[in-house]
Amino acid sequence: MGFPAPHIQDVVTSYLRQHPEEQALLQLLLDRIAAGRGVTRRTDFDGHVTTSEAVSDPRF
Repeated sequence: MGFPAPHIQDVVTSYLRQHPEEQALLQLLLDRIAAGRGVTRRTDFDGHVTTSEAVSDPRF
């Protein structure tokens, strides 16, 4: 299950507010999202977003 492109765009935009010097590095990703191109499929070899997460709770 991937994240929807608008959510990814929101995260990247928020990140760039804190790190504007990285705009050029993320512009291709933003351009792909704006053009409606996929950004979460592994078959998009010119670039795609992947995520992972681990949550630990000491109570268990």
